[in-house]
Amino acid sequence: MKSFYVNKSLPLFVFAVIVMEMLCSCTKDVSLDPQYNYGFKYNHVYKTIDETILEKESDFRTLYFLSKINEAGKKDMDEYLSLENRMVALPKGTLFRVEQLIRSINPEHSTLFVKVRILNGHFKNIQATCFLNIDKYTDPIERDKSYKELRLIAEIPDPAVVIDLGEMPEYKDEKSIPEPEPITYTP
Repeated sequence: MKSFYVNKSLPLFVFAVIVMEMLCSCTKDVSLDPQYNYGFKYNHVYKTIDETILEKESDFRTLYFLSKINEAGKKDMDEYLSLENRMVALPKGTLFRVEQLIRSINPEHSTLFVKVRILNGHFKNIQATCFLNIDKYTDPIERDKSYKELRLIAEIPDPAVVIDLGEMPEYKDEKSIPEPEPITYTP
């Protein structure tokens, strides 16, 4: 008799665990939702106006991150870039297009991930997750509005690192895409 109850409750327990996992970490493509095109905009081309870092995640073959070079890194680029050969400096003028906005829904905090494709230079056609956003909001009203409306704090492009060039339909043809400036640091 006891084994009957154990066997009957086991599938219910497994189902409950699966539902909890699904609710705790869901992702949703919000690229075409206008309310999420708040900071980085879907299908817009951005140009870097400062050198940036392309970092390859060591555990995955195709996972890349695009991020800013911090002040300490700018002072000693050789040591900054030599971290297991996972990082390379991208020059000023690197172009990338926002291909996807992904909302990650999590009970602790939700996040908006910006997936981009690099359009020029040595790393052309690499897809990366973009972290070229401002570190903190200067306007607390905008931050609170973003959290109230989106249930997350939107990723705003850092104007010291990137500029929005708009949709740039002329960049659909690879031959019309200009090359980035030469890299300024020398090892």
